[in-house]
Amino acid sequence: MGSILDENFDPKTAFAALRRWGLPILPAPPRTLRTWTAALATAFAVTAQAQTAITLVSNIEQPTWGSALTRIVGQTGLTNVRLAAYFVTGDNPGGYTLSAVDLRIYDWIRGADTLQVSVWTTTHESSVAYIEPDSILHTLTNPGSITPEAINTFSASAGATLEANTEYAIVLAAPRELPLSDDDRFAFVDFEVTRSTHEDPGGASGWYIPDRWSSSKNLGPWYGGWDEWFPGISTPVFAVKGTVNAVNTDPSVGSVAVSSDAGTDGTYAIGDVI
Repeated sequence: MGSILDENFDPKTAFAALRRWGLPILPAPPRTLRTWTAALATAFAVTAQAQTAITLVSNIEQPTWGSALTRIVGQTGLTNVRLAAYFVTGDNPGGYTLSAVDLRIYDWIRGADTLQVSVWTTTHESSVAYIEPDSILHTLTNPGSITPEAINTFSASAGATLEANTEYAIVLAAPRELPLSDDDRFAFVDFEVTRSTHEDPGGASGWYIPDRWSSSKNLGPWYGGWDEWFPGISTPVFAVKGTVNAVNTDPSVGSVAVSSDAGTDGTYAIGDVI
């Protein structure tokens, strides 16, 4: 589409993009393309500003105890373990867009090559007294290398949305293929955890981290695969990053008069102006 302030800017391409956003088109008096371009540039700038990523919730600055208090994900002997940490979103009407999850990793032994970090929906089964992971919603991309005793960032794909007022689980896993080699019997990632019940300051309104985590074990297909999720009272330290999705109801943005190369004039109204 090119720069929006470029004289060769193609309004048809812009119209198509705006239609995908669901913006209405109404008749309007003719105006110059330059007037339309400048006004539309303002609207794009407002949208871009609203999409700046922030830390939505974090406990990554809360006290940990290094090797004295960690949780293992992956293979130890015949048992493979996965963990789940939880967070609850705020009440923004437009929801949120996930950009990344930061995790503090203490150490790893051969387990980093199969480490998987994903965001799951949660469910509250009537037969149990706690919330647990239900199904995968977003699979995150690992950093180029896993660094021990450091914060590692796992990135979300574009358009990874989260609903308002909803509890999600960050599931950590490091599966191994069967049959296990001698090396595969000890291949895991060690995550730092905290017993603090506080979040770090500066998060988005309404977001919080429940004071619990869950684990699930897999002893192999001959034992039925993964067993149930069991709760614990501490949680891996992590930070959820993303954007607060804007709900544009600001009439100050105004209407933008446009002229296409076909000679048809119309007005794009932003938000509730029209």
